[in-house]
Parts: sequence; structure tokens; C-alpha cells
Amino acid sequence: MGMENPMKTLLTTALACVAFTMPAADTVLVVHSYHSGYGWTDGIQAGIDAGMKGSAAKVEVFYMDAKRRTDPADRVAAGKAAMARVEALKPTVVITSDDAAQTFFAKELAGKAGAPAVVFNGVNAEAATYGFPAANVTGMLERPHVTQCLEFVQKIIPGATSVAFISDPGEVTDAMIPFFKTQAQPVPIVAYDIAKTVEEWKVLVAKHQDKGAILVHNYQSLKEADGQPADPKAVMAWTVANTKKPLVAVFDFAVRDGCVFGITESAQEHGEESARMAREILAGKKAGDLPIETNGQLAPSFSPLGTHLAVHEWFERFTVRIFDLELGEVVRIDVAQPPYQTGLTPSSGWSPDGRFYFFTTDGVLQMFDTATNELTELATNLRPDVGVVGVAVP
Repeated sequence: MGMENPMKTLLTTALACVAFTMPAADTVLVVHSYHSGYGWTDGIQAGIDAGMKGSAAKVEVFYMDAKRRTDPADRVAAGKAAMARVEALKPTVVITSDDAAQTFFAKELAGKAGAPAVVFNGVNAEAATYGFPAANVTGMLERPHVTQCLEFVQKIIPGATSVAFISDPGEVTDAMIPFFKTQAQPVPIVAYDIAKTVEEWKVLVAKHQDKGAILVHNYQSLKEADGQPADPKAVMAWTVANTKKPLVAVFDFAVRDGCVFGITESAQEHGEESARMAREILAGKKAGDLPIETNGQLAPSFSPLGTHLAVHEWFERFTVRIFDLELGEVVRIDVAQPPYQTGLTPSSGWSPDGRFYFFTTDGVLQMFDTATNELTELATNLRPDVGVVGVAVP
């Protein structure tokens, strides 16, 4: 055997040392309370994916499935499984969505020495319920737009004097009923009813046909007679087919499933803000130095004459829906790529006479004519900082 080249040996050793000492990429563990396929959770994850795009961090996702697995023992086990992922992955940041993830998992990390940073979202209870804020915890609270939704009821349902609230049971409902009661209610909510099964739900829908509207809160945890999880879309389809009263909502998934309208929260916003905070922490900031936030408001835009309504929605794609309030129907649905893909925040405005609605998205300025229900592109390839500020017509 010949003598080994000492320079080769030295180089090999140096490369091995470099390989060994190269810092591993940061890991972000996302722990969702619920399951993939549930619209709210999917919206949050879409926001996280968009917000983390371009980051060198590795993102792993864990679903606790607490909407369908409602037995407390199952939820405890899911929390322990999430904690096992923390121990195995040693993530720099853990993003936790909705209350079950805080109850059965994240609160054990709050203020704990050596624990990863926690960024929560979609939390309905008061932050202090889970020991937040803490030196290693920040996030976004979820607060439905109750007053705005009921103002909407008042405007488009003449003569409405009462609203009924119906929901399935769970942490979200438990936290939100007291919150709803503290909010100004232009049209009062006179009943707060909870159904555990589909049959109980049907009874409530029939019971409240004497109200001006029914506010559908949550229905994802309803059970069939045999104890199996019900299909939420089938529940809503039945509800739409068997009510003569308008169904209103504070969650975007309920509007997509069939509610007439809603002043809804954006799941996407919760995900994007969580990703933004996570990236700030990865860049060196401390979680405890980032203030806890509350979700923003997505409000509709009425035409000056009150004949039409424009609603902007965010879910996978950006949608503009124009309602003819006199006909009581949607007269136009237009879709563009979501703002988070282009960096463009949609802006809009009505002409003073209420005939034209202008909006920008995806670098395109568009005009909708309520007289003809036609949409016209006025300009394309706009810069992201160009939007509708004011509209004037001759």
C-alpha cells in the first residue's frame, strides 16, 4: 500500500469538519387543532405556505384532528403526539392554530426554559387562558365581526328584529357565546342554541324560522345518529334547502358552503401573520417582543344608492362578488390570483352615482357596470402600489 497523500488527508478532514459543523436549517413545526380538508384549517395553512415561501426553514405540519375526534382522551393523546414531534424535531418555532392546540399542547410550552418559540393563531379564548403572553409566545387572537355582521342583517333584511345563533359544541363555541353577548347587536341575537347531532341541528333550524335570520356559527363537529362525524357540507346543504330565513355567518367557510352572506374573518390572514412572526423570530427577534394581534376586518362595500354590494373574499383565490340587493341575488363573481401571490392588496371604490364599481387586483384595474352586469379591464400591468383611491365620473 502506498503512502497516503497528507494534503488529501488534511482536505478530507477539513471537509468532514465543515460538514459536521454546518448549522442545520431551522425547523418550523405547524400544529393545527383540526384536520386537512377543513376549510378554516386549509386557509390558515395556505397563508402559512405563502408567508414562508422563500424561507430556508423546513416546515412540518401536524394535525390534531380535534373537530372529528372530540373525546377528551383522544385530544390529550393528540397533544402528546404533537409534543413528541417537538422533542424529535427540536423546532425553532412552533405555529399553533386554534384553541384545541393551545389547550392540549401549546400551553405546556409557554414560558418553559428551553422551549421553542410559539406563534399562535385562531385563538378564541382570552390569551391568559393558556398562559399567554410569555417570553417565548406571541400570536393572533380571533375575534368575529359580530356587530358588523348584524349591521349587515339590518341593512339587507328590512324589518328583521331578531337573530338566532346555532352552533355545534366545543372550545370555540364556549369562548364565543360570551364574546357575542358583549358586542353591540343592531339586530339582537335572542337565542344561543347548541346541537350535538344532525337531528338536533334540524330541530333548531325548524325552531328558528320565526326569526329574521339564523346566524350559523360552527357545524363541523356534529355527529350522525351512529356517532360518526357528519359531513359539514351535507349539513349546510340540508340547512339551505330547509330554511326560508337568510343564513348569515362570521366564518368564510360557512359562506362558501351556502350561507347567504357574512362579515367574515380571513383564515389566510391568520396564516400569513403567523408566518410573518415566525420569520421575524428566525431572523433573531424574541417572540415575547412581538405584540399579540387581533385579526383585521373584511367589510363589504355598499354602492352609494344602496342598490348593490361588493364583497371581497380570500380563499385560495381572490374573489369579488357583486350582489344586487333589489333582486336579492349575486349578479357577478370575478376571480383573480390572491394578493399574497402578487404582493398587491386589492383596493376598490364606487362611482358617486353608484353605477360603477372599480377594483384592482393582480395588477389589473377593472370596472363593473351594474346597469349591464359587464366587467371591463381598464388597465393592466399596474405596479403593486397602484390602487383605487377615489373615483369620479363626468
